[in-house]
Amino acid sequence: MLEWLDDARLRRWRIASGGACAVVLIIWYLMAVGGRDLTGKQIGTDFVSFWTAARVTIIHGAAQAYDPATHGALQAAMFGVGQGYYAFFYPPPFLLLCLPLGLIDYGPALLLWLGMTGAAYLAVAARWLDWPLGRTLILALAFPAVLLNIGHGQNGFLTAALMGAGLMLLPRRPVVAGIVLGALVVKPHLAVLLPLAFALRGEWRAFVAMGASAAALCLISLIALGQDAWSGFLGGGQLARTTLETGLVSHAKMVSIFAAARVVGLSTLSSYLVHAAGAVAAVALIWRAARLRLLARDQNALLVAATLAASPFLLDYDLTLLAWPLAWLAVRGRDERFLPYEKAAMLTIFVAPLILRPLASAAAVPLAPVMTLGLLALCWRRAVLTASPYRHSRAASGR
Repeated sequence: MLEWLDDARLRRWRIASGGACAVVLIIWYLMAVGGRDLTGKQIGTDFVSFWTAARVTIIHGAAQAYDPATHGALQAAMFGVGQGYYAFFYPPPFLLLCLPLGLIDYGPALLLWLGMTGAAYLAVAARWLDWPLGRTLILALAFPAVLLNIGHGQNGFLTAALMGAGLMLLPRRPVVAGIVLGALVVKPHLAVLLPLAFALRGEWRAFVAMGASAAALCLISLIALGQDAWSGFLGGGQLARTTLETGLVSHAKMVSIFAAARVVGLSTLSSYLVHAAGAVAAVALIWRAARLRLLARDQNALLVAATLAASPFLLDYDLTLLAWPLAWLAVRGRDERFLPYEKAAMLTIFVAPLILRPLASAAAVPLAPVMTLGLLALCWRRAVLTASPYRHSRAASGR
């Protein structure tokens, strides 16, 4: 399938689409008036929440960053009342990370945030693909999830870089990998499957290192920001749950199984049950992969795909994580051979982030679960066809 889509055509497509997207981004930002884009929203949208939380911490103390009244009042004062409210649900380690950004103006802070996290994401992607940085950059600019993350000023580059780097290090340096993956405590619902996967695979050094790293970051934030910051974060759990369940953040913007069920009109309870079924299926594949002792990198790709199926609070900018299983599939196809329909499926998943939100918003057709579960199935098919005892993965990876 898609035999005509050879390396030469793919290279031309990458250059054309990557260049076009770069031009669109430049024009979009250049046409901003007073820091607002063509839709009237603040450039970076969601970054407003991060930057304001940092400013509130500097002015009023960390606990007030979790007070919607104080946080919202400063947002309104800085950006105007017509922008809406961008809530801050992140744990204190993430607030501590954002804190230096509050010391500089919004525009430079946004550029610094996207520049540093984007560079990390690009470097990890180049390693996964075994490509030079320039070639990887062109492909990244053509990836819709990258553009969505830039447009929202979000943390998708950071979380994907941590996930990708940690899993890449796992076969050779499990302790370092655990330390890196422990930093996902800044967005813990993306790391929920990691301890389970490590336990099933017997990766106990990574398991312990990840727990110690996460605990250390929490302790540092407790010392730096105070107990009240943690009390504020934990006290905001109900608001975060309400936001998820009632659509305070539109379910059409989300890409989880739960949100898709809500879009088509299922009740909250029914949506949770449907989501649980998908999550259980994802966990079952992780368990089965561990039992079959599949190659380490095969299991890692499955783990990322399963993560996308397991989290109920997942937005389209989080699909930067798609890069890792897609890169693994591309390398496997290049080094061995592409399976029937594999190229077509990969290309569809690659471009999907561009259309998921419009389809869910305008037509109530939430295709995100089809994409994530389809990716999980695609990774499973590829992994089992090259199944080998997991103990051999150490030799195969040079561990």
